[in-house]
Amino acid sequence: MKNKKLSFQITLAVALIATVCILILFGVSQSSMKKMMGQSSANALKASLDSKAMLIEQYIESSEEYLKLFADSAELKMYLKNQSDENLKNIAQQYTLDYMGTLPNWEGLYLASWESQVLTHPAPPVIGRVLREGDRLKELQDDMLAGEDALANYGIFVSPASGELTLSMYKAILEDGKPIGYVGGGPFAATLKTLLDANVTAGLENATYSLINTNSGVYIFDNNDELVNTEVEDANILSIIDKIKGGATEGLTEVKGSDGVEYTMAYSVISNRGWVLITKDTNAEIYSSISSVKAVFAVISIVSLILIILASFVAVSYAVKPLSKAVVAIDELKNLNLSENEDIKPYVGRKSEVGEISTAIDSLTTTLSGIISTLNNCSDSLSGSVGEMQNSSVSLLENIETNAATTEELSASITTTNESIEVVNDEITKMKDLVDDIESSVNDSDKKSRALIETADAMAKKADKTLESNSEKIESTKKNIEEALDALKSLSRINDMATQILNITSQTNLLSLNASIEAARAGEAGKGFAVVAGEIGNLAVNSSETANQIQAICSESTSSIDSVRACFEDIINFMENDVSTQFKEFAETAKEYGIDAKNIKDAIGSIDEMSSKVVESVNNIKEHIEHVTEASNDNEIGVNDIIEKNNLTTETADEIVKIAELNKDSALTLQDIISKFK
Repeated sequence: MKNKKLSFQITLAVALIATVCILILFGVSQSSMKKMMGQSSANALKASLDSKAMLIEQYIESSEEYLKLFADSAELKMYLKNQSDENLKNIAQQYTLDYMGTLPNWEGLYLASWESQVLTHPAPPVIGRVLREGDRLKELQDDMLAGEDALANYGIFVSPASGELTLSMYKAILEDGKPIGYVGGGPFAATLKTLLDANVTAGLENATYSLINTNSGVYIFDNNDELVNTEVEDANILSIIDKIKGGATEGLTEVKGSDGVEYTMAYSVISNRGWVLITKDTNAEIYSSISSVKAVFAVISIVSLILIILASFVAVSYAVKPLSKAVVAIDELKNLNLSENEDIKPYVGRKSEVGEISTAIDSLTTTLSGIISTLNNCSDSLSGSVGEMQNSSVSLLENIETNAATTEELSASITTTNESIEVVNDEITKMKDLVDDIESSVNDSDKKSRALIETADAMAKKADKTLESNSEKIESTKKNIEEALDALKSLSRINDMATQILNITSQTNLLSLNASIEAARAGEAGKGFAVVAGEIGNLAVNSSETANQIQAICSESTSSIDSVRACFEDIINFMENDVSTQFKEFAETAKEYGIDAKNIKDAIGSIDEMSSKVVESVNNIKEHIEHVTEASNDNEIGVNDIIEKNNLTTETADEIVKIAELNKDSALTLQDIISKFK
């Protein structure tokens, strides 16, 4: 796009903008059109639904009117009042046959007593049968009396007689407000289905309908005959039934069928029947007219877009035509042609974009011509001064090189001196460090000797205290051991008590033996006492054994006490003779260590004093050497500054030479550039 001409770029931009606008217009119009046509189709679907509901209502009302007229006949009332009269019976039967002949496609018509016995019927074999009994009869009677105009309509169901769908209706016959009988019958629903099938709305030829009993959830009618009188399983219809049970009476909804096709469904409740009529059609058919309109509108949009692009291209091409002359003038400037261009003169001074460009080109040409003239004069002057600058630079460079050589020799001499001073300084520093180490060692030794003296004193004091404490503890321990051994003598009393227990057990044993003898004499009456005597004998034996064991334990304990006494006497003798003696010797040795540590401390003090003097002398020497080093370093820095300045001067001279050469080259270049302009 950057390399395309301006006319092409503008035309393309217009085409893109027009395309976007037409697409937006197309989308908005299609959406609005779909909404309008969808609403129109939905209204048509609703109208079809209302039409079918009206057909159903009219069909049922006309059927009810037929039944009401039959129930109001005088012949039937007369027969119900006097059912034993054969003549009235025949009249009523004939009237039933005649009336049945006038009805359009009815399954049956009959007269029955209030107890549900058939009195007249087109099929004579049915006469006399009782159709309902018990609860079923009571339910029918209540419905007929509760219904409007004493009529009960049970809707459409499969007749057990014919197996076809039939409308089931019953009408009570009243006399002075009391029921005396009823009539029943109903037409075949096939007629109604035919009417519904024939009711087709233009544009919705494929729309289907379903008539459903909302109470039982069973199909009454459906386009698919196989579904008639079967339970509803379609989820969408079940959803509508739930809405009706929630209070809805009519509505329109879009759903997706089990076949994946999208449908629009309309429903209307026939509330007094307990039915709902549902019609549905595919969205494809409902919105089919949109496709043709969409195609026409698309063709119109494409043609309009092409016309807009062509008109834009022509208009833009005409508008940018003067730019071609400005482009030619710019190309001449690109080729360094500064001569005036007569083609752009008519546009110079105009307010349009082409006029501003032409004015700028003309002004630029004039300005560049003046610049080239000035540069030509400067180039001549520059070429003359370049030679003189180059000669002066060469002379300056030679003088700088001579000064630099002399300065470098001086710097080398100072550097050698500094190195020697640094070596001496390093050696003195090592000596100082060595003396510092000796001084540090002496200080550490002094501290350790003092600590040793303190430790020796503490050991002596502690030994004295320990010796005194041990003597006291030995006396106390000896006393406690004597008391404990005396206390253990009480074990002999346990031995005496065991002897007493043996005597008691011996007497108990004799008593048990005597009791056994007396129990034997008593015979049967003394058996219980004999058992007790035996147990006492056993207790005496057990007590004797226990006493013997106690005496044995006491003997062993006495022997152990004697051994313990001997051990304690040995321990006391060892503590009095050996331990106390060794503590005394330890205390004397600690005192001797304290004296030796004091002597060592005095010797270390002398060494420390001499080391301090050596350190002081070394520090004085090091200080004077550092002064010499600082002076030498200052000289070295000054020489380095001189060398550095000489180097900078040399570099400056080199740059001057290079600048002179560059000026010479620039002058030649300027002359070459100036020669290119025309």
